[in-house]
Amino acid sequence: MEYTKGQWLLCRNRDGFDIESDSVGSLVANRIEISADAHLIAAAPDMYEALKAAQKLLQKQYEILLGHYPQYGTTSELELANKALAKAEGK
Repeated sequence: MEYTKGQWLLCRNRDGFDIESDSVGSLVANRIEISADAHLIAAAPDMYEALKAAQKLLQKQYEILLGHYPQYGTTSELELANKALAKAEGK
């Protein structure tokens, strides 16, 4: 998935908040009025990478569990991670 790389920095302005990338100096989002929304957007790349890593770990754990206990279906945590990643990737 391609998105603006680098740290996303939160910048306050008179209209609320802007999000800028430090790697290319480009504007990622602007005029975000609600502080909590701005912080969540600024953290999105870090959360995406963390969730991808957690999803891989959950998948490995699930495969081990399924090998020992075939009666179990997919775990709800793995499903949540898969759905969130699919949403982030526009799938």
